[in-house]
Amino acid sequence: MSVPHCLHHFDAVWIWQAEARSPAGDAAESLKRILGQQPALSLDPVWGWIGPVSPPTGLLELAHAVADPCWQQALAMQPLSDPDNPAAWPGLIMSVSKGDTGAWLSAADLSQAWARHGIPGCLSARLAADWGQRFFRGAPPVGACASGLLAILEAARLVQQGSCPWAIAGAADRSLQPLLLGGFRNLGVSCGAHLPAAHAGQATGFALAEGAAALALGPRPAAGTSPWRICGGASLGDASHETRCDDPQALGRLLSILWELCPQPEMIICHGTGTAAGDALESAALAAGPWRQIPRLCCKPIIGHSLGANAAVELAIGLHGPWRSLWKLSLGFGGHLAGLACQR
Repeated sequence: MSVPHCLHHFDAVWIWQAEARSPAGDAAESLKRILGQQPALSLDPVWGWIGPVSPPTGLLELAHAVADPCWQQALAMQPLSDPDNPAAWPGLIMSVSKGDTGAWLSAADLSQAWARHGIPGCLSARLAADWGQRFFRGAPPVGACASGLLAILEAARLVQQGSCPWAIAGAADRSLQPLLLGGFRNLGVSCGAHLPAAHAGQATGFALAEGAAALALGPRPAAGTSPWRICGGASLGDASHETRCDDPQALGRLLSILWELCPQPEMIICHGTGTAAGDALESAALAAGPWRQIPRLCCKPIIGHSLGANAAVELAIGLHGPWRSLWKLSLGFGGHLAGLACQR
C-alpha cells in the first residue's frame, strides 16, 4: 500500500542562523550537555523530572530570545524594501501547538484569554507587532510534537518558491503547567522521579520541558560562507491509531524519502521520547534500511521534551554540531510524522 505524503525538495533554501533555548541553555551549550550525557533537568517534588528554562519567562519572551537574533541577522543580510509590496514581505512562522498555555490557564476569563493567546498562529503576529512589521507571509502549522518542523518546512517552501525574500521559522512551548503535567502523567508517558532514557530497552517516559528555537532562512548568502542548506523534507499522517504513530510502513516511507533527499547523513536526530510505543516503532524503522548504521542522537533524556517546540529545538541544536549532514525526525501525538534533511 502506498503511504500518502507531502514531499518538499529544496535547492535554494539556506539556514542563515539557528538559535535555541532549552533547560541546558543556548544551542551550543545544549549540544555540549547532550554529547556529554549531562542531564539539564530539575527534580520537582510533585511532578518528578521536568525541564524549566532559566530564568523563568513567558512564552513571548522565550520566543523573542531565539527569534530576535535571527530577525536582526536576516535584516543585516537582506534589508526589507517596500513594505507595501507583498513580494517584499518576510516569512514569519513561529508555531505554538497549544497557544500560550501559561497565559490562558492563569486568566480570570478563560474564553477571552483563549481568543487572545490560544490561537496557534498568535505567536507570529505578536512577534511581528513587537518588531513593527505590519505584514508578513505566515501560516499556523499545528502537528503536536512535529509542529516546529512543519513550521520550518513551510517557511522553506515560501522561500523556495519566491513568495518572500527570507523567513523566520521555529516554535516555542511553555507547558510546565499543572493541567498539562497531570494530563501526561495520567497518560502514563511522563518519567516521574526516574531519569528519562530513550531507546534504552525499557520505557521510561519523558520529562516535560520548556523550549524555543528559531531559524533564519533565505537564498544562498555571499561567497565565502558555508552555512547549512535544507535539502528537503516530508510530512505524513499516520491514521492507524488515535493518539500515536503506529504504522511502521509510514515511518519507513519517511525514512526512504529522507534517504533520497540526503543519503548517508552523518547524524540522525531521533524523536526518542522514551515511551514504549514510540521508541519501539522508531527503533524498528531505523534498523530496517540502509540508514541502520548511521549514528543517532537522542536529546530528550538531557533537555526534556518541549512538546510542540521540540523538533525545532533539536534541529537548531544539531546545526551547531561537527557533522556536515543530518536528519531530524519527529513522531507527533495523533500520528503526525515529519522529517527534514540538511547539509553544509
